[in-house]
Amino acid sequence: MVMDGCCLAADDETTGPDPVRIDRKATAGDRDPGAAADRETIIEADNLEKWFGAHKVLDGVSLEANRGDVIAIVGSSGSGKSTLLRCMNLLETPDAGSLRFRGEQIAFDGAPHERARRKQVERLRSQVGMVFQAFNLWDHRTVLENLMEGPRFVLGLSRREAADRARAYLAKVGLSGKENAYPAHLSGGQQQRVAIARALAMAPHAILFDEPTSALDPELVGEVLRVMRQLAAEGTTMVIVTHEMAFARDVASRLVFLQGGRVAAQGAPRDLFGGGAPQRLRDFLSGGGERAP
Repeated sequence: MVMDGCCLAADDETTGPDPVRIDRKATAGDRDPGAAADRETIIEADNLEKWFGAHKVLDGVSLEANRGDVIAIVGSSGSGKSTLLRCMNLLETPDAGSLRFRGEQIAFDGAPHERARRKQVERLRSQVGMVFQAFNLWDHRTVLENLMEGPRFVLGLSRREAADRARAYLAKVGLSGKENAYPAHLSGGQQQRVAIARALAMAPHAILFDEPTSALDPELVGEVLRVMRQLAAEGTTMVIVTHEMAFARDVASRLVFLQGGRVAAQGAPRDLFGGGAPQRLRDFLSGGGERAP
């Protein structure tokens, strides 16, 4: 079983050094995008293409996420944002292009080494967390059980180790005391924070967020964004599809604007929001329909 999913102790032999905690703690305003070349590349997508029938959803998209990056992907509905994210952990299989995870080429075509390819995909998904728009929690399991499953059956932790880790990450997202609750008894914001804690419990090298606040009532959005801001300040590598333009402006180290399945613009948010954007991005930001600041 493969779970989409931060590690507690640096000497944890099961998962190795904690990939989330790094020495440099910064806000978006303190990050230097030019320093990315000095950091490990976690995920590198090159010239990805994806078709659904006769419709080309991704048309040669390239994206590189280095350790500590917070990349916000924005664009209108249908621009390919979520498809790109799903291709980055192979929930969708790209039709062309290449994908590397920490320098390792990921195979798309199963033949002739299907077993090796499957193991490679499992390793990718276990080390790149995914937080979905619709939470994707197991309704028939408690909050604690939702967090324990991956560490136990994918990482091989004991039940006690998995429970201790789960409680630590529930505390991190502000949900201590909710261990025995079922998802149906939680608000949408609480469910999404459980989903974030579940991803962190897998000790990921990066976390992908697919519109994590779009299913929430407006009054619940802030509690999820606060957790994500904290993770960004701690140096967590994140790639975030979002309509929250203020969050993208204030927290992201890089903004990527997709249009028609292509990267139409990208750069530091302070530059793009500060008037350095091409006209089509300025039109998008001034449209008012995507929660612009």
